[in-house]
Amino acid sequence: MVSATSVIGYAAGALVGLLQLPQVHQTYRTKDVSGVSTASLALHLINGIMWWIYGLLLGEYPILMANTLYVAANLYLVRCVFLWRHPPADPLQLPPTTGSASCSIQRSAPADTRT
Repeated sequence: MVSATSVIGYAAGALVGLLQLPQVHQTYRTKDVSGVSTASLALHLINGIMWWIYGLLLGEYPILMANTLYVAANLYLVRCVFLWRHPPADPLQLPPTTGSASCSIQRSAPADTRT
């Protein structure tokens, strides 16, 4: 029979593993990382890694499983922040145009070259 302690441990572990999934889904869907705090993300990642090591040292599978998913989600968000917050410059990309300014090119009449 499974103890109540194990059930609570696995249930809590499953919730920890799911903590970052809404942020991962939102980031993947919109490709927008402007609302992701890098300081908070770094703390979450360090915290998850420390809990993972703690679970490994104790041999506690609920802690290991929960924090494996949690760390993986945080690593994905770190990757997204580095890729999408400051994308590498594309030398072939033209600068963006705004409104009708791109259509208002003034051309002067050809110069009279008769002498």
